[in-house]
Amino acid sequence: KKIVVTGISGFLGLHFSSAPRSAWEIHGIYYQNGNHLTSTQYTWEADLNDLEYTKVIFDQIEPEAIIHLAAVSKPADCLQDTDYSYRLNVIIPAFLAQYAYAKRIPFYFASTDLVFDGTKGFYSYLDRPNPVNLYGKQKYEAERRILDIHPAAAVLRLPLLYGHTPKRN
Repeated sequence: KKIVVTGISGFLGLHFSSAPRSAWEIHGIYYQNGNHLTSTQYTWEADLNDLEYTKVIFDQIEPEAIIHLAAVSKPADCLQDTDYSYRLNVIIPAFLAQYAYAKRIPFYFASTDLVFDGTKGFYSYLDRPNPVNLYGKQKYEAERRILDIHPAAAVLRLPLLYGHTPKRN
């Protein structure tokens, strides 16, 4: 079985790719920092903004599931280039959800707990999102688009992640 993991060179992608191997053949897609990828079986360098090329790669791989981890994940970086962050955080996830839906394969989307304002704590999926920064707003919009396109998709709202990577702590 083949699975595509976007953002494989990012923090979460690196840890995901170094998990013990299973029956899945992992195909990691990265845009930057691919020189430290050693544990992923197959890697592809691609700018997901090139939607046509992205589709070509996915068609070549023929995945049976997609895990989308790629994002502009730092709130300050979203403010630096709002068009780029919107494209990567909203447009591309919706495109990939559409691809997965058309192929009838599972789609998993890494979102954030920053879709909430932080006033309550211990949120559940039943709580109403109220993002207070651009990153949270973009991720929440992506969640809504993804679930409209692919109702069986899984949205994973992750908290702040920290730890060691080859590039930085």
